[in-house]
Amino acid sequence: DVHPCDDVAAHIQDKQRWGKGISDEEVAPALAISRCAAAVKEYPETARFQFQLGRAFWIAQRYREAIAPLTAAATGGHAAAYAYLGEAYKNGLGGVLQDNNRAMKYYQLAAESGFKTAEDVLTTLQKEAKQSTFSSEGFQEPGEHAVVGERDETDAQPSVLARGHALQLQHRALELAEQAAGLLQ
Repeated sequence: DVHPCDDVAAHIQDKQRWGKGISDEEVAPALAISRCAAAVKEYPETARFQFQLGRAFWIAQRYREAIAPLTAAATGGHAAAYAYLGEAYKNGLGGVLQDNNRAMKYYQLAAESGFKTAEDVLTTLQKEAKQSTFSSEGFQEPGEHAVVGERDETDAQPSVLARGHALQLQHRALELAEQAAGLLQ
């Protein structure tokens, strides 16, 4: 059955949606968050509700709150969630570090499932990657990350350490989601 969450947050390009789906511009974030949070509470294992809750948070620009349900949706095999996770990594939103390589992986997974927006962004990122790879200035091997600065953790505030630990857990969850996606193919 179509749930009230589906009516207000199902994505029009999501091939796993129930109902007709709506564009980002049509989503009323507060209503979608309310209905989808209730759906997730009632059906916590249903990946589409996790995705739709994450999407509602994303549209409300509550990126940090969006990452956990989007990750849960991706882990549960909901392909559209990969496009939003790709966006998070492309722009360094939601508490994740900007990482075009990881963004491309997520966009690739979303594109393979027919998520048109992901296909377009992936093409652009791949072109940018080719151009930057051939620049000798600031060249990095794919997958390498520049170290901005090191910090002694004994000097960090407890909240900084907690955020760092939470980010490590999010990264691990995303790695597991990537592995699960590989098993589903």
